[in-house]
Amino acid sequence: METPAAAPQITNITVPVYNRPELVARTLPGVKRHTDAPHLLCVVDNGSGPETRDLLLRLAADGIIDRLFLLDANYGVSCAVNVGWRLLRAARYMKLDSDMLVTRPGWLSEILALWTHGDARSLLGPLWPDQIGVRSGACRATPDGELFDATLTLPGCAVLVPDAAVREIGYWSEDYGVYGEEDADYSIRAHYAGYALYGYRASRFLEDLQPASAGGMPQAVKDKVRERNVGSHEEYGLYTANEYLFASGARDLRVPLKYEIEEMDGHAVRIGLSRRYVAFRKKLQRVRGEINARIRAGARLALAHPETIAAFREMLRED
Repeated sequence: METPAAAPQITNITVPVYNRPELVARTLPGVKRHTDAPHLLCVVDNGSGPETRDLLLRLAADGIIDRLFLLDANYGVSCAVNVGWRLLRAARYMKLDSDMLVTRPGWLSEILALWTHGDARSLLGPLWPDQIGVRSGACRATPDGELFDATLTLPGCAVLVPDAAVREIGYWSEDYGVYGEEDADYSIRAHYAGYALYGYRASRFLEDLQPASAGGMPQAVKDKVRERNVGSHEEYGLYTANEYLFASGARDLRVPLKYEIEEMDGHAVRIGLSRRYVAFRKKLQRVRGEINARIRAGARLALAHPETIAAFREMLRED
């Protein structure tokens, strides 16, 4: 499905939702109440139950939600955000989690002003107090607040991405299922494309209403998913394999999407599985198997050989 041209000066704030109506009833009105910069508040629901859907429809009718898209099932955080970004093109985009409560009037204007003190080719994401100094390096004091250089990947709960980056490296990876390492994946792809990663002090603008969860996922489940995606010293998980492939140049930074937008009817959006992605995923699985075979054989250093990288690049080449 074709997407419209990017709207100048507009920030597309896309909030993926899956149930948790008690949180959504607080966070979405807070976004609208405290945001003065030109924006569109886009909500994409991942097949929530009736209580959440009825709430979202009321908020849309009341003008709190600018654009509401309803999916028929839970296709994952990445798919939901991608639907919002693909259907509402803008100068810049924010992925905002549904448990983020905006606490400061004019928050977006302040964050955008802070962003101007960094490189134009950059992403800007939130850093919580326990992450400052751990996930950040140098801090520059500006008239608009503190701008941190991120030394690790950016948290994705309230991250800003310019349209130029989306046009260059594409959308959020849908490799990881309902929830996975999509935040880290996007950060590393942006990094290898030459984008700087900056952080802002999240607690100045936001409160995390449910810090022990990820999109409603219990922490124990989240930890198991992360362990599967990251893997171990003996075996690369999907994210670790992707990180190697992106860093080596064997995999293109612009990733194919698992889901296609097939049809829209009012708020309803019909999603279908991409045949292109299915074919590519089989190739990716074979390459990951080859990577882990080399690791198990004690030939980890061979992964850095140009011949190995070229072979993987050829294996991943789309027909």
